[in-house]
Amino acid sequence: MIIEILEHRFPASVDKEQVEDFINNIGRPACEKAGYKTIRFAWTHIGGPMNMGIFIGELDSLADMERVRTVKKMQEAVAEFERRFPKVEVARSKIPYTSGPAP
Repeated sequence: MIIEILEHRFPASVDKEQVEDFINNIGRPACEKAGYKTIRFAWTHIGGPMNMGIFIGELDSLADMERVRTVKKMQEAVAEFERRFPKVEVARSKIPYTSGPAP
């Protein structure tokens, strides 16, 4: 299993409700169609003129992580995100996860 974490730094002009609206109406349905098993979102103020949205998704494998980028609905969601939030900085992390003790 792979946990994907996307950290988005939003300018202060973007509020949590705008981002939640996007996630609930566009992002989450696209992620589910693309094959994400779990989708979580957190919002925090990091000081200064920025807020951070953290998106956490669970996939079965690294191959799935690359495949989701090819799903048309996901590509449309990414394009809409970039249109709505053009001044966002994004960092992406991938973490392998096992549910038991390490071998």
